[in-house]
Amino acid sequence: SARNLMSWNVRGLHNMVKKKKVLHFIRSKKCDVVFMRETHLLPQESQNKSRGVATLINNADEAGRMLLMLCEIQGNSIILANVYAPNRDDPAFFGLLEKKLNDLGDYPIIMGGYFNEVMDPILDRSSPSAHHNCRIKLKKKNVL
Repeated sequence: SARNLMSWNVRGLHNMVKKKKVLHFIRSKKCDVVFMRETHLLPQESQNKSRGVATLINNADEAGRMLLMLCEIQGNSIILANVYAPNRDDPAFFGLLEKKLNDLGDYPIIMGGYFNEVMDPILDRSSPSAHHNCRIKLKKKNVL
């Protein structure tokens, strides 16, 4: 499928007004992936005008719930996973996540996100009877 890509030297995004204008412009162009340089998101980054990169990715998957990337960082192949799990017991979601991770290959995984899971539903949920506790069991090794 065709993707809308953008590459942009933004020359600093520390200013909130400029940051909002840049993000509005990106949304108006319906970009799927934006490669930005000279982001200067932190005040100390604005001292050296030649640094700061960011990649924005829109619509990670059909449901907007996972973004999985096989990357090479400093010569090491690694899977980066960003997950936003449904707020209901959904074993199919976690099965799909596991399948997609396995399809990427046997690489170390760094996974972050919001899994809508708790250790103890009675202690950790405001209404424990309204939710089922689906334990996440990924059969993949090297998940951080």
